[in-house]
Amino acid sequence: MPDEILLPDAIINKLQELADGLYYISESDYPLEVIQLKTDEAECPSDEAIINLAGKSAASVEKDNLNHFFRNMVQEEMVGEEEANRFRELVNFLEQHLQDINVYKVGETEIQAFVLGKLAPGAFAGLKTTVVQT
Repeated sequence: MPDEILLPDAIINKLQELADGLYYISESDYPLEVIQLKTDEAECPSDEAIINLAGKSAASVEKDNLNHFFRNMVQEEMVGEEEANRFRELVNFLEQHLQDINVYKVGETEIQAFVLGKLAPGAFAGLKTTVVQT
């Protein structure tokens, strides 16, 4: 359970604060951006909603979990102590304030990645970035 209950706007504002200046490191580094998604789905966004969010046409969606997705970003050897601590704080905040968090990946080489959790029924929030894997 969260230490304190935050309203959806406060969660978005805090996410923006925590993600500010953080870059997801892969073969290229891309910033983390805060996103919101409203859908008719109450439990989790459909593959179609994720594909539309990515701006892709015929693509498949691969799911990952939060800790696996950020596994390298929370290791001091990979990003340095300060960045690792910032990523840990971000992951902890996501886990405390969003429900049913999943990472959705669309694409093959330049992958659009969406970290989304339930903010309220039919409302999801989280982060997006690009991951390059060749």
